[in-house]
Parts: sequence; C-alpha cells; structure tokens
Amino acid sequence: SHRVTDVSGEFARTLSSHIEVSALSEAALSDLQSAGGFVASALCVVRDGEMVTVASNGLLDPERVAGSEPVRRAHRTLKTINLALPEDITVDGGVVEFTPRSVIAYPLHLRLVPIGVLLLASTAPTTEDEVRLVSGLLPNFAVALNNALSHERLQQVAAIDNLTGLFNRRFGLERLSEDFSRAVRSKEPLGV
Repeated sequence: SHRVTDVSGEFARTLSSHIEVSALSEAALSDLQSAGGFVASALCVVRDGEMVTVASNGLLDPERVAGSEPVRRAHRTLKTINLALPEDITVDGGVVEFTPRSVIAYPLHLRLVPIGVLLLASTAPTTEDEVRLVSGLLPNFAVALNNALSHERLQQVAAIDNLTGLFNRRFGLERLSEDFSRAVRSKEPLGV
C-alpha cells in the first residue's frame, strides 16, 4: 500500500512537470519501467493517421514496434494484450537484446477514444500486482499524453499559415531572434 502510494505520487509529479510529448513520454516510460520492474518499453501514438513510436527504452528497433500485431490489436480493441511467453520458447524478433518472458500492450484512451499504446516487456513473468499497479497509473497518463499531443498540435497550428502551409511571420520572427542570439553568443555570421 505504501509502495503504491509512493509510486503514484512520483508518477503524478512526473506527469505534471512535462507538457512536451517527447519529454513526457520518456519520463513516464522510465517511471513505469521502474515501478513494474520492466526491462524495455515503448509508447506509440497515432500521428497523421499512422501509428508511430514517440518514445522507447531498451528496444533495438522501436519503429518496428508501432506496426506490431499486439500494438495494433490493443489500439483497435482498447483491451490490454498480455503475452506470457513460456521459458522453453525463445522469441527473437530482432527488437530487444534480451529474451522476453512477458510483453504487455496497454491501450491508452480517453472516454473510449484511442490515444496510443504503451508496451512493456520483462525478462520474468509479470505478476498481477505489477499489472494492477501499471493499470492504475494509466488513466492519468492518458490525460497527460492527450494534453501534450493537443499542445503539440496547437503549436503547429500557431506556426503554420492555413492558406500557404508555410511557417507564418510570428514563427519566422521568433526563429530569427533565436538564431540571432545564437550567432551573437558564438560570434558566427548570420545570413538571412
């Protein structure tokens, strides 16, 4: 009970301290891996109609994870997919350096609207307590991830002209200011 409270509090602090998708995803994956004793993790979301991996830890080829059957099925059905692999079977999908014994794909959704899929892998069978702990943290993660994705879309809308599809004047002036400051600091020339 104390461990669950501590993990929940720490995870809540992680979620509230990040608004950018990449920073939020990486911090959340790290917390979730340590909370459940997982060796590898990945977070996949839908961008422009395609499932992509936005963050991963401990995977050799994170891009392949987004197209895997457990991730697609968890996203489509909104049901957790728990793959328990027997010890006498070795799976080598070229995605991890270790032999997984448990792979869980948790769907992330808000009011039954899919946001993404969290994939966690372990070298040992996953216990019910670990599954319950992670499952309890996911609703808050889904809200934070949805907010970060909305923030990302808003940033894009604010920077791009609707008519031309090019960066707008405000974005250009902000970028020019950043580049000018960098040129002054590094004493390098700047061309416009």
